[in-house]
Amino acid sequence: MNFNYPEKLEVLNPKQRLYFYELFAHFLTVSIRGVLFTEGIDDSERVERTKWLNEISHRITYKIFVMDKKPDAKWTDTEIQEMIEMNIEKYPVIEKDVNAAIEMSYGYVMENEVDSV
Repeated sequence: MNFNYPEKLEVLNPKQRLYFYELFAHFLTVSIRGVLFTEGIDDSERVERTKWLNEISHRITYKIFVMDKKPDAKWTDTEIQEMIEMNIEKYPVIEKDVNAAIEMSYGYVMENEVDSV
């Protein structure tokens, strides 16, 4: 993974960080849909890619819930990064999809929410 969570996300305020995670969850869903509906992917690969992308998505959507309902809870961006890396290690094929989802999410926040820093 080529995205350093602690370094990149520390510049975001809480609202921007929430937007980042909401977009990240969305783009992971887009990746999953791409895997499911793209012709030419072997069924066993389709299942594995979907499974591991969903594992990350599952935790990111819960992170969004925690940020909204328990803002004082300690679930650091470093822990999120470690979770993502662990899942990529289990099935490295998803790394490209995960990186794209992260970079699109972060890019959107930086381009469109920079005034609220």
